[in-house]
Amino acid sequence: MPKRTPGDWEDLERQLHAAGVSPAEIEAGARRLLAEARGHQLAEARKQLGLGQKDVAAAMEVSVARVSQIEHGEVTSIEVIARYVEALGARLDLVVDFGDRTLRLPVSEKSLDSAA
Repeated sequence: MPKRTPGDWEDLERQLHAAGVSPAEIEAGARRLLAEARGHQLAEARKQLGLGQKDVAAAMEVSVARVSQIEHGEVTSIEVIARYVEALGARLDLVVDFGDRTLRLPVSEKSLDSAA
């Protein structure tokens, strides 16, 4: 699949506006797609580690259905993502990009413990 350029997205946005789609609907759709892409990345990481949804659910102390929801982008908070990542044996940090510098903020309990 060819990489999209900013112009491609602008054309798509114009077409959506012309079709009567509101800016709020476009924004909501973009957020949904991003959430689904993140969930897919989490699922792929889990699979690469040889873990099943049942393994992650047990580590998170949630149902397999909840793990599936997370992997489909139905995430309620960054804390849920952090718990999922911890269940994979990793940690979650946020990176704030100021352009000329970055700031790393630990989210996972694991991050806080290892920083101490």
